[in-house]
Amino acid sequence: MKSNFKNRFLEFSLKKKLFEPGDKVLATVSGGVDSMVMLNLLLECHRALKIELGVVHLNHKIRGMAAERDQQLVCEFCEGHKLLYFSLTEDVVKYAQKNKMSVEEAGHIIRKVMFERIAEENGYAKIVTGHHLDDQAETVLMRLIKGTGLNGLSAIRLKSGKWLRPLLFASRDEILEWVASAERYSE
Repeated sequence: MKSNFKNRFLEFSLKKKLFEPGDKVLATVSGGVDSMVMLNLLLECHRALKIELGVVHLNHKIRGMAAERDQQLVCEFCEGHKLLYFSLTEDVVKYAQKNKMSVEEAGHIIRKVMFERIAEENGYAKIVTGHHLDDQAETVLMRLIKGTGLNGLSAIRLKSGKWLRPLLFASRDEILEWVASAERYSE
């Protein structure tokens, strides 16, 4: 399963032409399973994809010590693999209150603005997220619940400007299966 999943990731990336040789790619990494799997796959495949990899993490200041641990995990991973790493902190709750919006909406806006700024200032051609097939289904369901018309019923796009979602080939269960098999290989 371990190499098969990695091969599927690589084949999907090549078939969908997600990356051009020489692309500088900024991986958005929260420290959660999905984004850490994406980062591991990009790291394992960066030579085959002919990309240069950097990482950005945003501490939303929502989850207290858990958020601090995620930030530390991402930082240590990047240092251990000699990856260029950008660590950002923003109080999303305060921003949401100030701008009279939901915390979710505030987080989305802050991530988009900050990550695009880092990409622009540092020459990154692509920004990648750890969205997967289950996120895709959840997005469609949420839009249905909110009463969107047919025009608004689209799911998460594989490509949207600089933004890419290279895990859209896999379900959450497949991602967790790969993590479990990877742990067996490292014992």
